[in-house]
Amino acid sequence: MVDSQTETTKTTRPVDPDRYSWVRTAMPRVAQLVGDKRREYGPGHVAECWRRGMAGEPGWFFAREGAVAIGTPWTAEQDPVLAAATAWQFTGDQAAVFMRKPVAIKEVSDGA
Repeated sequence: MVDSQTETTKTTRPVDPDRYSWVRTAMPRVAQLVGDKRREYGPGHVAECWRRGMAGEPGWFFAREGAVAIGTPWTAEQDPVLAAATAWQFTGDQAAVFMRKPVAIKEVSDGA
């Protein structure tokens, strides 16, 4: 889920590579969805969302598969719809990943 070789926590400690190894086994659908987001948003953005959500910062990353949840839900002030969605009850075969979308980079035209 996280590139443990390069990611660091807010205190710049290296992330323990085994800390989240259980996620792929306990949440295989979430692992697949996070992989899809890596391809869509890029690995750097997904790693940033993961790090911030797992550190307790709302509005970056939250995932649920069945009764297991990881990350930090959105607050009602940030987005009332996502805040409500993160509180839904999931059955064992349902999974969802909520992740902040990357900010679009505006291209500057030189008029040529």
